[in-house]
Amino acid sequence: MKRSRVVIENVIPEINDGHYYVKRTQGGGVVVSADIFADGFDSIRAFVLYKHESDKSWHDLEMELEVTGRWSARFVTEKRGFYHYKIEAWVDRLKSWYEKFLRKYQNGEALQLEVLVGAQILEQTSANYKKKDAEILKNAAASLSNTKDFDQTLEYVLSEEFKALIDTYPYKLFPTVYDKTSVQELVLTKDCSVPGTNYFQDQPVKTASMAPSRM
Repeated sequence: MKRSRVVIENVIPEINDGHYYVKRTQGGGVVVSADIFADGFDSIRAFVLYKHESDKSWHDLEMELEVTGRWSARFVTEKRGFYHYKIEAWVDRLKSWYEKFLRKYQNGEALQLEVLVGAQILEQTSANYKKKDAEILKNAAASLSNTKDFDQTLEYVLSEEFKALIDTYPYKLFPTVYDKTSVQELVLTKDCSVPGTNYFQDQPVKTASMAPSRM
């Protein structure tokens, strides 16, 4: 059974639960926002995935948590036609460990065991990536497993290099996907004949047989 811990609600823009298109002009931007939360205090990672109907693969943008408590990201509708978009969010064990580690460091707590836990999670994260990226994560895990020079290990974990690694390699496990069916797909289109406009279109979404193909 899928053990997703994240809830995604109140997605904007969306009209009538995805039954109607959202309309934007070519070259305009689309800000996608949502309420995203999970049980407990672990760290959440959330991404907007989007693609034009002619694209073979999805593009992704990480969402940021705003002061309002909502998550958001913005993508640009560069081409005329239909865009599909969805949201994926999950509890990231690697980022959760990293932020917990930083809190313990600031509180002056013992960290020798904590770095070994981090090494184990890095190894687990590497299984989700291809050879080159997996090797980077395994090398980081090996650095954390260095018990002979803890000061050096600590310096590495507190470095900007390690922070960038945490940001670059999410540990995606049991993600929640906010994605409508073919009939209710979140779809965006543009009308270049009305320059500068950004408004909702009250046109029903096409049926599954007429909708753009979906990867």
